[in-house]
Amino acid sequence: MTTSKKRAPRKSRGEDYQAGPGMLVRVAYELRDAEGEVVEASDAGSPLELLLGFGEAVPALESALEGLVAGDQRDIELGPDEAFGRRDPHGFIEVDAADLPAGLAPGDELEADREGGGRVPLKVVEVLPDVVVLDTNHPLAGQRISLRVTLEHVKPATEERIVRATERLRAGEGSGGHLLPAERLLRREPRATERSEEDPPPRPTRVA
Repeated sequence: MTTSKKRAPRKSRGEDYQAGPGMLVRVAYELRDAEGEVVEASDAGSPLELLLGFGEAVPALESALEGLVAGDQRDIELGPDEAFGRRDPHGFIEVDAADLPAGLAPGDELEADREGGGRVPLKVVEVLPDVVVLDTNHPLAGQRISLRVTLEHVKPATEERIVRATERLRAGEGSGGHLLPAERLLRREPRATERSEEDPPPRPTRVA
């Protein structure tokens, strides 16, 4: 991981909190792929909220945010192992064509709800008469990515928030080695192949 930081001027630094364990931060971000194309950005007025030090983000991101104050910006370069993981050559599944939208072609992108929450990204690889071959790898798997983060707000977390985060961490519900939480594209979703025999298969829908 490589980083660079820009610090905005401010009138008074005495009241600024620094990002670190136990601090609740709001972060705006812009994600670029290996070719430098922006593939995801936080919506204006809807930054990502994280409690640092409790497994809600991977160490690479927490390290990059460490010591920043509101208004600071940092550019982060991450390799595949720090971001979305390496491509899994076995991450392909065959799905009955009748269970998928009609008119699919190679290259089309789908999403499927996963039991227990989260979304599974799927890409059409091959369309056969009775089945469709889907790639379950995250679209950015195997790539180096760059992430620009702007710390919009930082404050101490409440005791209640820390208690909830501690309970989730003890239950194994942390980041799971992923870049950011599941509700954002930046986190690599669990693979469709990582389900038990009792789980129903995901129901894919076409990505608009």
